[in-house]
Amino acid sequence: MQQRERELLAMRDQLQAAPEEGDAAIGPELLEEWRDAGGVAHHLQQLQATAQAVIDGVESDAQEAFTASFDALPASVQHEVYRFLSVAPSGAARSASPEILAEFASESDERAAIAEQWGDEAPAKLGLVRQRTATILGSMSDDDQTAATEWLAALPEAHLMAVVRALSEK
Repeated sequence: MQQRERELLAMRDQLQAAPEEGDAAIGPELLEEWRDAGGVAHHLQQLQATAQAVIDGVESDAQEAFTASFDALPASVQHEVYRFLSVAPSGAARSASPEILAEFASESDERAAIAEQWGDEAPAKLGLVRQRTATILGSMSDDDQTAATEWLAALPEAHLMAVVRALSEK
């Protein structure tokens, strides 16, 4: 079992045992939101699935460093990421235009490969990634937006694309 998966399972067990003592980035406010909107277990499962999709997209020898870099973000940034990734995305995202898709694909070989892999779904998937990213960042303070944006910009391209792939899934 991968290290991050063990950490996520431990977090789930901790939340189920004593939700009020959960991870500081999750906090009692978010736990209360989750209780009121489908239950803690439901939202935690959604969050874990998305987090695992990201981790699975990162090379195994880099997963610990990737996780540590996320964990180094301010708790308030992590909190907003958890808030939005704990909810399945809606199907209402606006598809990316052909120009935006072409620009995305031209920025690196990894991006071009993802766009090709997505095929006909590429405009919708890229639109979903852009919407989810804008929603998450839009929920943050200016300082938190800066921290999150700088973190994303500092990721190796392959790791950023693991995030993109995970955000593209419904």
